[in-house]
Amino acid sequence: MRTTLYLIRHAATEANLAHPPRLQGRKNNPPLAKLGVHQAAATRDFLAIRSIDACYTSPLLRAMQTATIIAEPHGLHGVLQLRLQPAISMPRTIIAS
Repeated sequence: MRTTLYLIRHAATEANLAHPPRLQGRKNNPPLAKLGVHQAAATRDFLAIRSIDACYTSPLLRAMQTATIIAEPHGLHGVLQLRLQPAISMPRTIIAS
């Protein structure tokens, strides 16, 4: 059996879009910006035709929002959360098929 693993960084927040970009870390937990929602939707559309069995995300809001948007066409409404805090301030979403 073959497993494909997609590692996806969260979509953009206002802090990412600032000039210069601001680091967010774990203590600052902003939502996705409008552009970030569009980025997550584009990723969702790209992955919609692929078989996805599970979606794991860090507990940070921006990562959870990204994962929820991406997982929706696969019926993965209950996105599983890795309760491990992200290293080096990098919230991430892991999708396995």
